[in-house]
This record gives sequence, C-alpha cells and structure tokens, in this order.
Amino acid sequence: AVTLTQKYDEQILTQMKHYIQDYGKSMGYTYILGQSTDSFLLYGGEMLDVTQEVIDYINARYQGE
Repeated sequence: AVTLTQKYDEQILTQMKHYIQDYGKSMGYTYILGQSTDSFLLYGGEMLDVTQEVIDYINARYQGE
C-alpha cells in the first residue's frame, strides 16, 4: 500500500519536474541534467525530441525493412 509520505513525495517530485521544464524553456536551455536513480535528463528541448523518428525506425526494422 502507498503511504501518505510516498504520496506526498510523488506529488512534490511531479511539481518539481514541471518547474524544471518551465525553467528550461524560459531560459532557452537545450538540456538540464540531474543526478537521480530514475532519470538523468530533467529537461530536453522539444526541437531535439526524436521519439517519433525512433518509433518509425523500430517499426520499420520490426517489419523487416
């Protein structure tokens, strides 16, 4: 079961991530790196988001192209 402390910690981390993204956008940063067990990239500019290209590549490879 999730404890009250875990719930609050999750809410705090979620809010911090939003603040970091806002800060990165407002300052014009390309990346903001952090040091944590679940993610080192705290912010990445949208212009560098290659998610769709990677998905397309994986799908093409899976289909034998």
